[in-house]
Amino acid sequence: MSYLILCDSGTDFTKELKEKEEVIKIPLTLRLGDEDFVDDDNLDALYFLQKMKNYPDTPKSACPSPEDYMKHFDKADEIFIITISSKLSASYNSAKIAIDMYHEEHGKNKVYLIDSKGAAASQALLAHKIIELKEAGHGFEDTIKEVEKLNSKKQTIFVLETLENLRKNGRLTGIKAFIAEALNIKPVMTTDGEGNIIKADQARGINKACGILADLAAKHAEKTGSKALVISHCNCPERAEKIKAMIEEKYKFDRVDIVMTGGIATLYAAEGGIIIGC
Repeated sequence: MSYLILCDSGTDFTKELKEKEEVIKIPLTLRLGDEDFVDDDNLDALYFLQKMKNYPDTPKSACPSPEDYMKHFDKADEIFIITISSKLSASYNSAKIAIDMYHEEHGKNKVYLIDSKGAAASQALLAHKIIELKEAGHGFEDTIKEVEKLNSKKQTIFVLETLENLRKNGRLTGIKAFIAEALNIKPVMTTDGEGNIIKADQARGINKACGILADLAAKHAEKTGSKALVISHCNCPERAEKIKAMIEEKYKFDRVDIVMTGGIATLYAAEGGIIIGC
């Protein structure tokens, strides 16, 4: 049976995902005032980052349309869709509308929608899992079962130099707006079971915060038995490598990928941000 994985561009694509014909990126749109950037394979994330630095207002994003998803549904026997947390983006709802519209026109079909309840690096983990299962010969229902098992225990953990873009876009619901930037306090953030962003810890200075980030990732992996780690960085590869080394001092993974953030993660993470999926 042929299959496709439709990943919205909240997913930070590893080298393997970029090379797989079965994986298709469904782009969000990034907006700096009147200027739109399509978050597809042609986007230069570093160029967008520089444009964003010089933009005086709050950058915005827009989710894909239902048609952006639905136009791929007839291309394979099995379709898996992975979206950024439904608590952070309307991409999930757009994909759900696409499925409902398709069912009305074509009846039952094998399309499954996964709310990652996370973003970026953790979405990549789910895509890798589907590939692993399909290449091992697993059927549609068994693949769903195993992927949702991973989805329930994986974690998104991150440290950013600034939370301003998240805060201004309303992505920090329930978190106190006060951030002690004058004291150089860096919150270490994660997501809860529903995909909302919550604070896990904090530290004074980015280096101490990264140490906490590494410790939390290692502890989570040890608790869940995770075998894969994805580290997304926003134009700070040295920091990502350092965090990888800190994590591996505490816990060994079978697979570790370090990737540059895609457009949507770059918009919200901003330069220096680190996002871990484990």
